[in-house]
Amino acid sequence: MRSIGQAVCSAIVATILANLTMAIPGGAAPTLHAYQTVFAVAGAVAILALGIATFIPRRSAARATQAVDTNVEPAPAGAR
Repeated sequence: MRSIGQAVCSAIVATILANLTMAIPGGAAPTLHAYQTVFAVAGAVAILALGIATFIPRRSAARATQAVDTNVEPAPAGAR
């Protein structure tokens, strides 16, 4: 998910910065509005991710301990 997010984010940021430019000697540069738009989009996506993450069920402490205990093999008697 992190790799997909980084790839999509890079493409979105590049698109916004490339489309909102101003002419300068020797080429073009992103405007202040372009950077503000990038930060606004990033903030909106972060809030959306927070909302989605709140619906991910948590493990209870008993279930987490039980899962750990079932995966551990007992040490041989002479190993201590």
